[in-house]
Amino acid sequence: MPKRRNTGLKVYNRFYGSVKAVLVCWIIVMAFSGCGDRKAESVRRRSGEDSMFAPGRVEIRQENRFALLLNVKDSLYIIGRVDSGQTAYLLNNETGDYLKCTTGDSLTYFEELSGVNWTLTPLSPQPGSLERFDLCYLESSAFQYRPVEKIAVADAEFVSDLDQQIKISGYIDTLLAYDDAFVTDSLVADSLPSIARIDIPGQEAFVVSYSYMGHLSGPRLAIINNKVFPATGPCSYEYFYPFRIGDRFFIQTGSSCCECGWVIDQVFEIANNALFLVFQDDSYST
Repeated sequence: MPKRRNTGLKVYNRFYGSVKAVLVCWIIVMAFSGCGDRKAESVRRRSGEDSMFAPGRVEIRQENRFALLLNVKDSLYIIGRVDSGQTAYLLNNETGDYLKCTTGDSLTYFEELSGVNWTLTPLSPQPGSLERFDLCYLESSAFQYRPVEKIAVADAEFVSDLDQQIKISGYIDTLLAYDDAFVTDSLVADSLPSIARIDIPGQEAFVVSYSYMGHLSGPRLAIINNKVFPATGPCSYEYFYPFRIGDRFFIQTGSSCCECGWVIDQVFEIANNALFLVFQDDSYST
C-alpha cells in the first residue's frame, strides 16, 4: 500500500492543493454531469463508428462514513472531526485486515513546518503497525467486511476489442482533459489497457486501466453491464482495491494532477448498474 505522509517530514502548500482540488473537482463534475457525453459523441462522429457501450455518468453522493488516517508522532488519527465514542474500523483493502477502534475527543494539531492546523480524532486501541491502515469506516451496527476478488483478463482478443470500443466512446479524452498539458491522447492511443473483472454477483463489472510511456499509470474507467464510466485520470493511482461492506461493493483508488504533489483519494460504489463517487479527500497532497 502507498506510504502515507508522516507530518513533520514534508513542507507542503495547502492553499495550492485546495485551489487545485476545487479546479479538478469542478472539471470532474462537469465531465460526470454531461460534458463527457458531448465529447464522446464528438469522437464517435469523427470516427464514424458507434460504441457498443452506453454512456455512464458517475453520480457524486459523498458519505460521511469514510475517512483518511494520519500518522502523527507515532499515533494514528482520523483526519477530521468525529464524535467521541464512535466505532471506527481501520481497513487494509489490499490484505483484508481490519481493526475495530473507538474514537476519542477531537483535537487540533499545529504542524510547525507547514503552519497548518489539523483537526484530528484519536483512536484506541492503536494498531501495531501504523503503516498497515490508510482508510477508516465508521459503523455502529454489525460489520461484515472482506476484499473482493479482481480477476485479470488474459484473453488478448477480448482486451483488444474492449479497448477499441472504449476509445470509440471518447471517455479517455474526457479523463485526459483533466490535465492535458501533461498527458495527451497520443500517449495512450497505441497502448492496450490492463483489464480486471470484479467478482460482484448479478453484475458484469470490469475496471480498465491504461498506462502511458510504457509504465506510468494513466486514466482508469469502469464498465458495468455495458455502461462505460470515466473514473480516475489522467494520472491514476497504480492500485485499486475492490472491497465489500455488508451488501455494498466499493473500489478504493485515486488520482493526481501529474505535474504537482496534489492527489485525491477516492472511494467509488458499484450499485444498480452504475458507479457512484461516495468519498474523496485531498489531505495527502504535498
